[in-house]
Amino acid sequence: MFVRAHDIHTKEYYKSMVYALLDTGYFQQAVLYHPVLDSFVLVRHLDESEQPAPLYECIQPDRTGWVSVPAEGLTELKAAPTREYGARQVAELQGYPEVVSDRAFLKTLLSTGFVPREQVAIPLRHPADLHAWNYVKTQADADTLMEHFCGFHDATLERLFYKENTGTRQLTARFDNANQYGTIDLCFEGTIALHLQPAGESLSRELLEACLLVREETVFWADAALKQEQLDREHNYIKALNLKWRRVRGPRHRYLKRSV
Repeated sequence: MFVRAHDIHTKEYYKSMVYALLDTGYFQQAVLYHPVLDSFVLVRHLDESEQPAPLYECIQPDRTGWVSVPAEGLTELKAAPTREYGARQVAELQGYPEVVSDRAFLKTLLSTGFVPREQVAIPLRHPADLHAWNYVKTQADADTLMEHFCGFHDATLERLFYKENTGTRQLTARFDNANQYGTIDLCFEGTIALHLQPAGESLSRELLEACLLVREETVFWADAALKQEQLDREHNYIKALNLKWRRVRGPRHRYLKRSV
């Protein structure tokens, strides 16, 4: 499980794998890795405002390798004081085996809210598909993609595929720039917004330009050279919590190389 989290103290965002979940619903808390603090942290799902907002949002719901701890296995944690919810008992626990089995680690998290990574032998985890996709983590990553794909100049949108279920809001867009870089898939995860207005029959399908912006651990793509995101109806755009991309096919050369 991969999420975008909000640090309510620094007002900044970060991304993390979820190492374990404690409880469900309003009382749910997640064990995350905070890269700035270089620590594991316990983050409640909802803030305490009058209209509670999520403090972490799901990008990928995959829980492969997780285990659930039966109720009888939570005796030690039921006696542990909790930082967020006082003396409330932990009723459910699921996550990676090395995390849910380390009761000393969990007790410290429940009482203090964080544990420095150097104090535990819990390995950092990453999305399982890192080998198959290029993740856009920074503006530099976005700029690299734009350079490879010639700023989307003369590219065409070939297809869109949207998938939604619990924990998944995934939009995959295929763009073709066959005579230069080739064909790529852009996979937007945790989709926030989409506006699409196809070109009319009297207009060319080729794009002239585009932008790809990374802000507060979100990504924004539009078919215009914007300097900041604009969620309006003037341009086609996609905004999401995460973006990964891959090359599907290489370029088709317009001319054959002359023989010597």
